[in-house]
Amino acid sequence: MKKLLVLVSIVFALAVFFGCNQGKIVAKVDGKAITESDLNAEIDNLPANLKPFASDPGIRKNILDNMILDKVIMGYAEKEGIAKKKEVMDAAKETEKQIKTEIESQLAMLKKQKERISEMARKEAVMKSIFENGVDFSKIAVSDAEIKDAYDRYAARRKAQDPSAKVELLAQIKDNLKLGVARQKWVEQLKSEAKIEIEEKAFELPAAPLNSGIKLEEPKK
Repeated sequence: MKKLLVLVSIVFALAVFFGCNQGKIVAKVDGKAITESDLNAEIDNLPANLKPFASDPGIRKNILDNMILDKVIMGYAEKEGIAKKKEVMDAAKETEKQIKTEIESQLAMLKKQKERISEMARKEAVMKSIFENGVDFSKIAVSDAEIKDAYDRYAARRKAQDPSAKVELLAQIKDNLKLGVARQKWVEQLKSEAKIEIEEKAFELPAAPLNSGIKLEEPKK
């Protein structure tokens, strides 16, 4: 019984601690508080690839600075009556509609992805097994010319993305390039042996309505 009471006390203390921490004021703008909870909510709205950086105190401070700037500007808008202007309120409603539509679209996409989770997970596991352990790609012949061609294409992509990028020497990545070419050749061979039927009509340009004046160009081959 004593152990249970101690456990309950600890849980209660932790709940109070974290609750108070979330309500902790981290800044004030003209008397209006910004709490730890507000800051964390702003971080939660960051893109997934940026959230890990928010653990850095300097990044958190930058995010807080942006929140402070927002409050300063919105405070000015309230003071000058800008926020209550009809055109501003109408624009806000229109933006709200656009945001809702975008969120609903994203939710619909996530719902479809959720329905395919099992299929996606199975495919990823199978692909990983094949390309890492399932096939001995060293048995596939790859010429030096093919490796050189792969290197040239790789170097061109790197330079296209970043003209100042330093591209590794061919000798430094030759083995990886060879493996990549071997994998591609294996996939192409597998594809050539499969019975593939494509409904070409599904990819034809739709006919332009009569007298529409619109000319649809054929895709370049």
